[in-house]
Amino acid sequence: MSRNAMIRTLVVVCAGVLLPAAVSAQDTRTKNAPPRSPAELPKDVVVAPKSQASDWIAAAQALEQAARLRAPGDPRVVNDLLGAATAYQAAGKLVRARRTLVEGARQAARTGDVFTAANAYVAAARLCVQLRDDQGAFTYLDHARQLATSRRMTPEQTRVIVAQIGKT
Repeated sequence: MSRNAMIRTLVVVCAGVLLPAAVSAQDTRTKNAPPRSPAELPKDVVVAPKSQASDWIAAAQALEQAARLRAPGDPRVVNDLLGAATAYQAAGKLVRARRTLVEGARQAARTGDVFTAANAYVAAARLCVQLRDDQGAFTYLDHARQLATSRRMTPEQTRVIVAQIGKT
């Protein structure tokens, strides 16, 4: 038997033995995976290292999906949306980041977290400045100013927001 024929035979035998074992192990791993709720799925995507814009976008989309799946009034919705906005910004998707920040600000205001809402509006205004959208910047800074006068804000929180508005 020639050397090439012997190698081909060895490859065929190994493939015949190893391939079914690999497929069987793969099937077992999939079948025995613990059930996960849709709100838990983004964790794998979000915490994985990111090296490309598409990785950041996938993380942002997973966080947005988690926010949509959470119960109304769940404070984690705001965290998911603000995290998604940060990921969109890291991917260079500034318009989408601004839209997600505003959505997070509105959700925070609805749940009574006026400090987080005001911070999100200031961040959205900063993105507007980067995007050369002066009208949007003025609008979001105005929202932040209105929230800074809320009785739900402590004096320290009001000072922080006013200082951030002054830096924008």
